[in-house]
Amino acid sequence: DPIADLAPIALIARIPEVLVVNSALPVPSLADLVKLAKSTRGGLNFGSAGTGTPQHLSGEFLKGQLGIEMTHVPYNGLALAMNDVASGHTQLMFAPVPTATAMIQAGKVRPLGVTSTRRLDALPDVPPLAEVGVKDFDSTTAWFMLVAPAKTPKAIIDKLHAELRSITEDPATRQEFIRLGLIPVSSPSPDELKSFMQSEIVRWGDLVRKAGLAGSE
Repeated sequence: DPIADLAPIALIARIPEVLVVNSALPVPSLADLVKLAKSTRGGLNFGSAGTGTPQHLSGEFLKGQLGIEMTHVPYNGLALAMNDVASGHTQLMFAPVPTATAMIQAGKVRPLGVTSTRRLDALPDVPPLAEVGVKDFDSTTAWFMLVAPAKTPKAIIDKLHAELRSITEDPATRQEFIRLGLIPVSSPSPDELKSFMQSEIVRWGDLVRKAGLAGSE
């Protein structure tokens, strides 16, 4: 139980994802993807690093918002899923920007949109999905957070929080995060982070239930 068993220390960065398709797929835009999905019997296939991963949840969210048929294909890790999109075995997927950038630059996959509300320095030519037809799409599902066992003394938690916040707010560190395609943050306090974790469980738990994934492994 992450709420009962873990003590949050500091939020490190958010991890936006990018929707990519096989480069041979005739869909240069999200609108073209919707047309293809609606004209394809059974819809399209989207990959992920596994059931319940950020890529899976983003795919389910996109499917619901666009009203299209898509079948989830879970893989045992990001690399396998990305390779199958690049080779055409799977048609599309969401992928963390740092993971997808090299394949995008090599022309193996084509980006259609990012899950952040703003364009990213790492992919400046790729629009946010919210700008190209996906209403209310801010699906930055993944984030890095440092945590400790729940019974860690508060004085230690507070000291670690202060040190980590100082590191992540350093301009050079923030610039490196941006270069990699991450979104730097100024970490909320440990108490605020516990509330954040609770809100994230509620937020994504609702989508998990709507997608029929509750109780799945």
